[in-house]
Amino acid sequence: EAYATHQGTFLEGWLPQSFYHAELLEYWPDIRRVRARTLQGRVLQTDAFPDLAVQYNGHWLTPKGDPISRGDVVDLIFASCDEVIVKTDRSKQGLGTTRHAKGTLDLNTLPDTDLVVQRYTPGHPEISQLMPDNTPTIRILTVKPKGGMAKARSSRIKIGQSGDRVMTAARSARTIIGADGRLAETGYDHEWRP
Repeated sequence: EAYATHQGTFLEGWLPQSFYHAELLEYWPDIRRVRARTLQGRVLQTDAFPDLAVQYNGHWLTPKGDPISRGDVVDLIFASCDEVIVKTDRSKQGLGTTRHAKGTLDLNTLPDTDLVVQRYTPGHPEISQLMPDNTPTIRILTVKPKGGMAKARSSRIKIGQSGDRVMTAARSARTIIGADGRLAETGYDHEWRP
């Protein structure tokens, strides 16, 4: 009801986050493995993620799951880029996420937990004009009817604040992206204030 009221219309297939967290995660605990950042590329069988290395159960691995010696991790990570993002498994809303430039990443300072190291992806130049310090997040909410193809139902963008090297939900603005690709006139903060 809150989503429909906010949007001004009801869209078939919407799944409120509160229902997802309260009901579906308890009903289908295996989904937590799909949500694990360290396993996404392997579970979904794609190399579309910008993953460079994974720390899983105390071991360093390539995105395909091949072991890497701890001494080779930093060289492997920065072989193809100058900046990376480190995300802990099951981190939410930017918490547990850090950004490191080449020459500044010390493996000994990383959390002793499962995590993924990804290539930093700068925003599109036009989007970067809005926020040059961090990369906005675009979410496309989909529904997949039984036996059918997945369909986009809604899209939104979150933009961080100036000076934040990593965007967090608590310090971001968000708005709807219309079907025509245009942003809605009003954006909202973390507390849903216009």
